Amino acid sequence: MIKQPPRHWGDRFLELGNRLGDRHIRLAVTGLSRAGKTVFTTSLIHFLRHLRHEAHGSLLGIESVEGVEVQGSPSLDAPLFPYQTVIDKLGGIRPQWPESTRSVSEIRLAIRYRPRQTLLRRGERTLYVDVVDYPGEWLLDLPLLGASFADWSRATLALCDAEPRRSRARPWLAFVAALDPAAGADAAVLREGARLYREFLQACRSEPPVLQLLQPGRFLMPGDLDGAPMLELFPLAPPDAGNATPAALWAELERRFEAYKQHVVRQFYERHFSRFDRQIVLVDLLSVLEDGPAAYEDTRRAVAAILEHFQYGHGAWWTRLFSPRIDRLLFAVTKADRVSRSQSPLLRELLARMFSEPENDIAFKGVAVKTLAVSALCCTQDVRCSVEGRPLSCVRGIPEGQEAERVVFPGQVPAEPPSPADWPDYAFMAFRPPRLADVHSAALPQLKMFEVVRFLLEDRLA
Repeated sequence: MIKQPPRHWGDRFLELGNRLGDRHIRLAVTGLSRAGKTVFTTSLIHFLRHLRHEAHGSLLGIESVEGVEVQGSPSLDAPLFPYQTVIDKLGGIRPQWPESTRSVSEIRLAIRYRPRQTLLRRGERTLYVDVVDYPGEWLLDLPLLGASFADWSRATLALCDAEPRRSRARPWLAFVAALDPAAGADAAVLREGARLYREFLQACRSEPPVLQLLQPGRFLMPGDLDGAPMLELFPLAPPDAGNATPAALWAELERRFEAYKQHVVRQFYERHFSRFDRQIVLVDLLSVLEDGPAAYEDTRRAVAAILEHFQYGHGAWWTRLFSPRIDRLLFAVTKADRVSRSQSPLLRELLARMFSEPENDIAFKGVAVKTLAVSALCCTQDVRCSVEGRPLSCVRGIPEGQEAERVVFPGQVPAEPPSPADWPDYAFMAFRPPRLADVHSAALPQLKMFEVVRFLLEDRLA
């Protein structure tokens, strides 16, 4: 049974005390669209709840894990992460993938454990872990905090100078090319420009190659802002200096951009992103490889831009209380079970190369950084096949859209990023969730989730 969240100031002071004693962690599960955040978060929670059955205590530097309790949402203004709903879908007679994240949700876990006994450490202790899930589309708005409307407009229009954006943006670009930024703001023009720009973003998200650096994120996932005037917004080349009056089209778009930053992005950041202690960055690297060099570069650029807006480094005790900083960062390739387990090192190395520059910058601040290839829910099993006398590492699972298991050769992960001119046509098969006997009696089949837990929690437990 899930407990209700704390509702009074006494609980807030207790939380501050737990933070001061390093008995509280706030964990950001970060990832762009399609990265599998919801399944990853569910699997992480489920894995933690079954730690005591797996006898992993000694590997975490403690005597034992006595139990893990789900305690509801830690915030009064954030709904509870739908852990039980997702588990029921994955463990049903006909397992189904959950719906994509559409709003912010949180969940608090209480991990009761027995540390290694010393004169000063005896008996049981409790570590509280808050996990936050949110749409990847909203995450992409964080770089807007450091940009003016003119900066953002120039950058967006520059991106549209090259394919695949250029052809998809053609109707919107033709529309804005005919506009006079210094002309009076017209409501019909604002609506039409926003509509064409939204259709452009949606095409970038739905048509291969799928792109990620798409702003504003609320155009793709509006949430409770659907139909709001501040979403009637689009980039526009600046007018000549001094030509724009307060009533001009440019001035109105600038006002809406600043309102969006202040009332949507900044509030979202301060409410959810400014208090994290640990961070996981999830990347569906196999899908990125399938989408080609433009998608690869776009994803690299989007994640690097996002990482710049989190607080990294170690702080003093008052920092842990009032201004937490991320001191551990995990990069993880998701859905690694789509290829054979022997290719996991290649996936891990490829992701490390993809984000080597931001990783170096963050590590320079004293942050522990790790890269893993994981599967939150393994849908395949490794099998060995022989084709014309040549052994192959294959996988067995139920492909999406099919009913029976198949053995397939998953394809080969490259040892390094291919050159854009010679990018192969990758095709990694997607699989349905496996049929599970009982999701309540044991942890989900997974790959490297214990390594995730050990990296994120071991130091606070031990």
